[in-house]
Amino acid sequence: MPPDNPPGSQLLEMHHKMKGEIEKIINSENKSQELLKEAKNDLSVSKRAYSSLESEFLSLRTLKEELEKQRDELLGQVKPNRLVVLIDGDGAIFNLDLIAEGQNGGHKAASKLSDAVMQHLPGRNSLQLWVYVFLNRRGLSDTFVRVSRLSANIARQKLDDFIVGFNQAAERFIMVDVGNAKEAADAKIKAVLEVEVRSPQTECIVFGGCHDNGYATALRSFITSGLKSKIILLQSYDEIASGIKTLDLPTLSIPGLFLPEKLNNLVSPQMVHSELPTPQVTPVPLPSATIGKNRQQGKSQVRAETSTPEFTANASCYQPPENPAGGRKVDYSLPLWQQKPPACHLFYFSPGGSAEVDELRASAKKIPCSSMLKVRLSGYYW
Repeated sequence: MPPDNPPGSQLLEMHHKMKGEIEKIINSENKSQELLKEAKNDLSVSKRAYSSLESEFLSLRTLKEELEKQRDELLGQVKPNRLVVLIDGDGAIFNLDLIAEGQNGGHKAASKLSDAVMQHLPGRNSLQLWVYVFLNRRGLSDTFVRVSRLSANIARQKLDDFIVGFNQAAERFIMVDVGNAKEAADAKIKAVLEVEVRSPQTECIVFGGCHDNGYATALRSFITSGLKSKIILLQSYDEIASGIKTLDLPTLSIPGLFLPEKLNNLVSPQMVHSELPTPQVTPVPLPSATIGKNRQQGKSQVRAETSTPEFTANASCYQPPENPAGGRKVDYSLPLWQQKPPACHLFYFSPGGSAEVDELRASAKKIPCSSMLKVRLSGYYW
């Protein structure tokens, strides 16, 4: 009997098995190659994406640095960097002794103001100090002439020199003449106050206008807006205006820098003259010789002499005693308006005084006497 499985069949069967295994290996290799190719493609795409992201990252990082720089600059601008002193020079009048020193007095006033503010606000030496003073120079000049012992020209020159000295004391110290328009200084001060108190760059405002109730409404508005902590009152007069006193704001007082009281009780010769009634002058008859002479010289001269007669002093009108009983000497270390007791008019109108008194007496003689006018003696001057 022949065998069931001849030797050739076993070899053939092994051959088929090996062929199947080889085909599986080849197919697996092909799939691996395809997967490798896909992986390479994905890697290439990823590299390009990474390169793009890296470039975008660098751009964003540069933009971030620029934005941070801008942020720091803006924070520097918003951060408070200055202190502002705002003074109404028509009410807060500087000490007359400082004004009398001219430029040197202006330097002293600026230095005293700066030192007092920085001592009142310690730890702020790095901040800029801005000082604004708004005033009516002509009105203040007239006041200084009235209350000082100096002549008009010298007094006005001293005030001008004082303003120059104050402005030259520091580059941020500004004293401005706003003219003699009504409330001109008030309008300027309110405008600057509105801007500075709301500015984030201004840490604090020292306000020298607490003598005037007209500022109370504006200050109350700032307090309502939550800005009370930025306002300090700079006291000039001994008494603060009632409307501002009720605001309960912190106060800074600088002894010797401002006048402690108002000067409203002082009246200029021009004001006195304007308030007096116009004297009724009775024309004085001219001698015939004078008339004839005037006719020869022309009608214009006659009209000038008859229409505007000159007034002359009459010794019989008033004879002051040489040494008034109980009279006092003037304390020349004090202004006239600070004399205690108040100086007697008789002293100034009596002969034999000093050069300043003589000058004052000469000026007084130019003013009509109201008492004499009432008793119809208007044809005489003092």
